[in-house]
Amino acid sequence: MMQPLNVALIVSDSIIRLGMVGMIQQSNYADCKLTEFEDFDSFYTHDRDVYLLYYDISSIAIKDVEQHLRQLKKSFPRTQTVIIIKQLKALPIHRVQQLGAKGVIYRDELELVLLQSIDIVTRGVIVYSTQVHQLLNSSEQLYLAKELRDKDIDVLRLMAQGCLPKEIAHLLNVSPKTIYRIRDRLKDILNVPNAEMILGAALEQGLLDEDPP
Repeated sequence: MMQPLNVALIVSDSIIRLGMVGMIQQSNYADCKLTEFEDFDSFYTHDRDVYLLYYDISSIAIKDVEQHLRQLKKSFPRTQTVIIIKQLKALPIHRVQQLGAKGVIYRDELELVLLQSIDIVTRGVIVYSTQVHQLLNSSEQLYLAKELRDKDIDVLRLMAQGCLPKEIAHLLNVSPKTIYRIRDRLKDILNVPNAEMILGAALEQGLLDEDPP
């Protein structure tokens, strides 16, 4: 029997959460300390001793996920976090990678790889489900996502909310000239001739989410 692990699940969908619990309880990890949470706040204020955390971000805006991962890295540096997603888009995957996630699992593949992922992460290896791995290896989306800086992403998100350059400059506490330079950079990255086409190209490439990831 393997050594017990402290495992936590942050999964808002009760059916998926119960399915994950059932799989773990019927496996070699049946004796692990397993705790369940419906949202990040309830986990963050409750538990201080988790080795492996599965966090389903399917109904959460990526900007909030980024903040949560920063909090985890600061407060629980030993916790290994595996992200669960419902949409195969490169930018959210790339962002959670940058912020220290130890793996990404596409929700449709969860049943196939959950138990395997526990073993992989406990051996110190980053885990990706098959379709996530294929996306990272073959998609132009990842190249574009890597080209985007934090400020580029901030400007894209505010443009998507309908903000004008002067409003974006005020919100980001930079000069309007900086915003125009960033727009020019976005045009180059997305290979579009004018600023009006930036949002359409970003959405087409999966670099912006109309809904949470």
